[in-house]
Amino acid sequence: MLVRLFPMHENQLDPDIAEFGSEQSTICDGRQAADHNRLLYGANRLTYVANAGVLLNLQGKKILIDGLCKEGFDLYRTTPDQMAEDILLGVPPYDGIDLMLFTHHHGDHFDSELVAAYVRNGGTAKILSTEKAIASVRKRLNSEQDAADPENQLISLDLEPGRRQTLHLSGIEIEAISMIHFGEEYETVRNLAFLIRGNKIILHVGDGASEANNYQNLKLEEEGIDLMIVPFPYVSLPSSQKLIQEWIKPKEIVALHLPQKDKDLYGWIAAAKKSAEKAGQTFPPVTFLEELGEEYYY
Repeated sequence: MLVRLFPMHENQLDPDIAEFGSEQSTICDGRQAADHNRLLYGANRLTYVANAGVLLNLQGKKILIDGLCKEGFDLYRTTPDQMAEDILLGVPPYDGIDLMLFTHHHGDHFDSELVAAYVRNGGTAKILSTEKAIASVRKRLNSEQDAADPENQLISLDLEPGRRQTLHLSGIEIEAISMIHFGEEYETVRNLAFLIRGNKIILHVGDGASEANNYQNLKLEEEGIDLMIVPFPYVSLPSSQKLIQEWIKPKEIVALHLPQKDKDLYGWIAAAKKSAEKAGQTFPPVTFLEELGEEYYY
């Protein structure tokens, strides 16, 4: 269930959902809507924070995935300055983050300067990513004459594509799965998908390509995945839809990594929505995240 609360730091309900059911409906503000859905769906909540970035509230834990980035390539959404500052300083709802995950080092998913600033400011979340991403954070900390990593806070993995590793961090079970990145020009980029197990099972694929090589041997269809978080081509392409139905079988899908509306020169957003709608009732329900601050209950 998607709840459009409001753009960050604005206390207005999104006008697109100002009415519920009829013109005579009572209009609830964003917080009332959130409370209502919290009763229906429990405390598990996803908040959209950046291009492919989400803050997960899962069984009392807070997990930030790809949530600190500054490079949008004049196309994608980056972490807004105020939101990034709130994350660095632990301002609610970004207080008490237990775990930060970054799928890979590209600037629309990760920023080493912001992550290093989080560590310097005393943030206590464990931080897990690829070897290249974590090395760039350590380099910044060392260059600033800070302790390299006294609490083993920074955790790096260098897994060959197809390899997977399970970790238990901050009371959370994470399985990192190395996948081939979208695009031939990025075939050497290490991309980690994250399978998170709690009272719900969540898969965030980062920029893992929707190719058989990434999925056919993982047996993810046996995991009972409740929520799959994907870049929008996963629901745009018939071949990707077939892959999801055959080898993953999630109950619900959240699609993100969409271009900003005013930068969508090729109509990718409309095409993705139309393709997902045409997929039919046998395909998992798809929710598109387009505005930072949107909340999704699962």
